[in-house]
Parts: sequence; C-alpha cells; structure tokens
Amino acid sequence: MEPWWNGFVEDQAITRAYRTGQNKQVTVVHLIVKDSIEENIRKIAMQKRTNANKILTNNDMARIIDAL
Repeated sequence: MEPWWNGFVEDQAITRAYRTGQNKQVTVVHLIVKDSIEENIRKIAMQKRTNANKILTNNDMARIIDAL
C-alpha cells in the first residue's frame, strides 16, 4: 500500500479493502524504504494524526471519517 498524506483517507482505504475481500482475510502491508519520499510522507501523516488526536474527540473523528 502506498502511503497517503491524509491518514484518515488511508484508514478508509484499508477498511474498503477488507470489505471488498468479504469473507477472506485482508493484510495491508506498508513498504517504506529508508530516506525515501514515502518515509517522509509517513512522518508527515503521523504528525498530522497526532495533532488531530490532540484537537478532536472520538465523536468528531467519526463524523469526519463518515463525511469522506
């Protein structure tokens, strides 16, 4: 799986992959190479998620995910 700038969208994509697989187990693997663009995207996404968790409550996050 390719990393996304927006962690919420990434979570939604993972959830959709599971739904598409229906009764079969789905495994999502992030392959991140050291010193790559993907590694930098991952770091930024993790910072965004940390900041969002500090600001938003769980109910707020659920509403944002549902709106996507």
